Amino acid sequence: MATALISDFKIYEEQMFSGMAERAAVVADIFNQRSNGAIILETKELFGNYNKASFFPAIADLVVRQDLTSISAATAVKPTQDEFIGVKCNQRVGPVDFTLNALRRSIGKFTPEAYSIYLGEQIADAIMQRMVTVGVKALVAAITGNTAMLTDVSTTSKLTTEQLIIGTSVFGDASEKIVCWLMHSKPWFDLLKDQAALGLDTVSGLAIANGSVATLGKPVIKTDNASLVNSAKYYSLGLAAGALRITESEARQITSEWVTGLEQLVYRVQGELAFNVEVLGFKYDTGNGGSNPSDATIATTTNWDQAATDDKNTAGVCIYTL
Repeated sequence: MATALISDFKIYEEQMFSGMAERAAVVADIFNQRSNGAIILETKELFGNYNKASFFPAIADLVVRQDLTSISAATAVKPTQDEFIGVKCNQRVGPVDFTLNALRRSIGKFTPEAYSIYLGEQIADAIMQRMVTVGVKALVAAITGNTAMLTDVSTTSKLTTEQLIIGTSVFGDASEKIVCWLMHSKPWFDLLKDQAALGLDTVSGLAIANGSVATLGKPVIKTDNASLVNSAKYYSLGLAAGALRITESEARQITSEWVTGLEQLVYRVQGELAFNVEVLGFKYDTGNGGSNPSDATIATTTNWDQAATDDKNTAGVCIYTL
């Protein structure tokens, strides 16, 4: 009698990694390109728990009026140094367990090779979604931590074209630095309704007829990410170029093995990875937040300290609405 060997039913790891790379590249293109460079996903090996970059803040009163009637001592001004700090977030993949019998029963639908690619695609999507979720939490926490950059109408108004203008205006003469909007579909549709009320013979009517909304000439990333929702109220973010940088900072390790000693043979896939999160103009508070932060820690405003002296050199603005 012929006997099926374990080697006849296995996860093909090459196919699994192929699926991961292909799907990950697609998602990265969406955010790097569609966001106008506001959200950057990259891969670069970074050691330690944090990544730091020093910079020199602008010197206040560097150039002042000279008094031609005095020879008194001038008050010296001195340069200072600060740093931008990103934080590393370690992540676990799985473990994913399935029995050899389960694979046998579904062999008509999934070959071992096909299931390997299918699982790889799921892992790739889950990793990218996780990066975005953590990154958006950091963005919301950092931007809303500076009330000057927050337009809070959450008790009175849904998102409207007027609120977009008001929210952008806090960047003042640097408003052109806002290159992209990141918002939940709820305020996006609220904005569409607001503009629809103006009528199709208006400027915004053309955008509505084309199935989009007018957003002050900036592209929109519409995502129902839970990080943009707080108690049925919504954060809409106007982002500057390079507002969020997510760096996959350690090589992914995905391993698979057979688990014996159970009632059935079980195949297990498990992995781990790490990525760093940086918010433009801010430094992660290593003292308050600590290393390898939880989601709640990332989402805490006091764990993101503004390093840039000028608000207009930070990640952007936030409109908080019903």
